[in-house]
Amino acid sequence: MIQNVVVKTNCDSPNLVDQDLVKRLFRKPSTGTKTTRGAHLTKPTTTNILENNRENFFIFSISCQSDDSKLCGKVIETIQEAGNILSSVLVLKTPIFVNLSIYDFCADDPLCNGDYAFDPVFYLKGYAQPTLLYLLRDDDGVERLYPQSLAKQFNSSFNPGINSPDIYGEFNLALNYWFKNDPPIENNQYDFLGLVLHEMCHGLGFQTSWSTWSPDDSPQYITPMLMTVEDYEYLWEDNYDPNKQVTWIGFREYIFDKYLVFTKSGQYVSNKTAALNEFFNNGDVIKGSYYDFQQKFISSPQYAIAKEMMNISTQPQTLGLVNWNLTSYHNTSTQGPFNISDLFVVDTTSSVFDPYNSINHVDYTIYTNTSDFLMRFQILPGETVKGDIKLGGKFPKGQLTGAIGPKLRRFFETIG
Repeated sequence: MIQNVVVKTNCDSPNLVDQDLVKRLFRKPSTGTKTTRGAHLTKPTTTNILENNRENFFIFSISCQSDDSKLCGKVIETIQEAGNILSSVLVLKTPIFVNLSIYDFCADDPLCNGDYAFDPVFYLKGYAQPTLLYLLRDDDGVERLYPQSLAKQFNSSFNPGINSPDIYGEFNLALNYWFKNDPPIENNQYDFLGLVLHEMCHGLGFQTSWSTWSPDDSPQYITPMLMTVEDYEYLWEDNYDPNKQVTWIGFREYIFDKYLVFTKSGQYVSNKTAALNEFFNNGDVIKGSYYDFQQKFISSPQYAIAKEMMNISTQPQTLGLVNWNLTSYHNTSTQGPFNISDLFVVDTTSSVFDPYNSINHVDYTIYTNTSDFLMRFQILPGETVKGDIKLGGKFPKGQLTGAIGPKLRRFFETIG
């Protein structure tokens, strides 16, 4: 059913395109976790709901699967502190519901016997992501996907309540975590607060749609998310069937991508998305399997754009995020290059495109020992959030809210 609900924000006035047109990402939140109000300790699982208040707009449902009730207590306290930090930095109107599971990833997982288990960024530590995305028509007339946590700030009609959390995440209890009030951090320990804050920012919308959506092992191109008519979850399903017959309708960006620019030309990456979507504007209905689509796409003029984006995204300092203060005085069609120091430069340093890291994080070299350290792709052992804030210049005044640096704050201001 097409809705025409106008929702407002400081920078945009997106309209809902289709309230049923939502995307559920990667993994669905567990429905088997019992939630109670107040701390509730059991063995082997701790489950907790943390009420929001004037200081904390985040309501967490936490499953901590450990026999160590003291450890789970530290986990819960740290997660609540992360919610307090984010609540004090972000201007929120509506509570954000977060479902988190903390457990030993390797306890019952055969993947831990393979190379994937030793991925130091994604699998080993954990992840968080939006559970739902809404397709909204933006103020520039372009349809983009917004995380539910952001969409519900615009309009309460996007708020399904606690039974449909806005963010879902998992963290690995197999790691040796450091918590506040522990002895000084050791070289083999990870600051749990830094990990939670980093992943929560991904769940709030710090992620790109540009990826290798192809099931091929070594795709040679990247595009924004490819959508279909029949099954909007198609490309997100685990082990999706690339031979399934569907109708392809186009590429759709995330709101993150609206503010992505090329550092050398100053042009918006959204222009490339528009050019890619010309593939769907020739009047032909594109039906068939993914491989049918891919065969047609590779033989089209738009394929060169997708290959170009793959090349650009694997060269250092080629892409960055603008903010509302910059976009207000730049003409999006004729602007020249930005001063790179004004941008939030995203990570394009890997010579091989990594769908988990490339563009989804900020440049490691530029933002190490700065106030915007949090969204680098690596969280190193032996480092604490408080220590990184100090190394970055003690923004603001050395307080833990400084984990959300000035450029990261401006990013969240810009998307909503």
